Amino acid sequence: MVVEEFELVHHKEGTYFLRVNKNIIADYFYNLEAEFGSLIQIDVCSHCYYPGCSDFGFIEVIDFNKYIIWKEPLSSKYVSSNREFQSNLRFNQGTIFWTRAKYIEFITLMKQMNRNTNDCFGAKPTVIDLYELWRLEGSKIYSSEGAPTYTLDYIYENRIGMYNEVLSENQCELILKQAMKAINSENFEIFEINFLMKPIVMIFDIPIYKEWKCLYMMNDEVFYSIGEGLVVRIS
Repeated sequence: MVVEEFELVHHKEGTYFLRVNKNIIADYFYNLEAEFGSLIQIDVCSHCYYPGCSDFGFIEVIDFNKYIIWKEPLSSKYVSSNREFQSNLRFNQGTIFWTRAKYIEFITLMKQMNRNTNDCFGAKPTVIDLYELWRLEGSKIYSSEGAPTYTLDYIYENRIGMYNEVLSENQCELILKQAMKAINSENFEIFEINFLMKPIVMIFDIPIYKEWKCLYMMNDEVFYSIGEGLVVRIS
């Protein structure tokens, strides 16, 4: 979801409920500091009420310039830490998108409260991050329960077809296969979908008919759909 409003409500021992668009996403929010790479513990331990003592309650922060994205931690990126960082049970709203202005508003509030905000913008995106955001959107559309557990390969294998208003199905397949290949780039731009962008749609019938607008095309450029009307271009 895109953050339209946020609120901190006093809870226990200096912690807060964190509400985003009226949804509680953390019960024991303390500060906005990234202590483990691009991870922030938005829900601290409910026994000591202080960050860092558990592997629970973390989100991963990715800085796409126009938007700051919060998502569930991708465990494979943190294997070397010998810790299993997990999101909290409340973090079930899917990927959260902050406009940069709204995120700065949040940071300003944290500073006024004398709470830490070190490295809170997270890390710049990588191809791994882009594919994970793309996969998360596709998995939640494919799943009957919106579960983010399916791989891109599994989703692709279970399609029943693809279409685009001007491209043939074979052309759609070729573009998708190329998009699924690892690309060596460090430049990513995020855009809002506009009427000039034409979707490539993947079709499913398990358990019911569904469509995923997985890619968008504009002037022969490919844009990856990551949800909430947002797409990413590799440049």
